Amino acid sequence: MGATERLRFRNYVVAPDLTVNREFRARCVSGSEAECGAESALSGDIKVVDEWIVQHFHDTAHDAFRRVVADYAVVRVGEWV
Repeated sequence: MGATERLRFRNYVVAPDLTVNREFRARCVSGSEAECGAESALSGDIKVVDEWIVQHFHDTAHDAFRRVVADYAVVRVGEWV
């Protein structure tokens, strides 16, 4: 690269895509030897997933769950630096 050459870079921003709803799911991880593995349906409403958790607890007395929240992201091009 010569003395007068200069590289320029752009900043990029990754942000949530607010036009798409987040998705929620839960999986029962109760069990001493192996996880139960029962899973809720995928839902756009966290309350639906929490209700599934409570019902599964009521039916089985399993009390440990892994909740997963998925969202979508978009990239925006920022300024040159």
